[in-house]
Amino acid sequence: MKLVNFVKNGKNTLGILTDRGVADVSEISGANAPATMREALAMGREESVRALSAAAVRAVRFLGAEEIEYAPVVDDPEKILCAGVEALSQRMGRPETVSQPHSRQMT
Repeated sequence: MKLVNFVKNGKNTLGILTDRGVADVSEISGANAPATMREALAMGREESVRALSAAAVRAVRFLGAEEIEYAPVVDDPEKILCAGVEALSQRMGRPETVSQPHSRQMT
């Protein structure tokens, strides 16, 4: 099962990607499924997959990939981690930069 976040009326919405298109979880009547990606993660894998699978079966309307604007997978992260690597091509021919630490650290 693949889940997607997409923008609907200016808000991020959870969708289920199926072979027929993207089913908007908020439009599925009687769906006892998570409404957001964070809720799906909090429910745990087995419970959220069971609920979303049942919702996907009841879906009536499907959106094509060209009809939606994708949103970030998790739209309210607690932390954002970033790692950078200096390109090897930039170090080629400059052996003095390979062993020297960077002069500033990012926190």
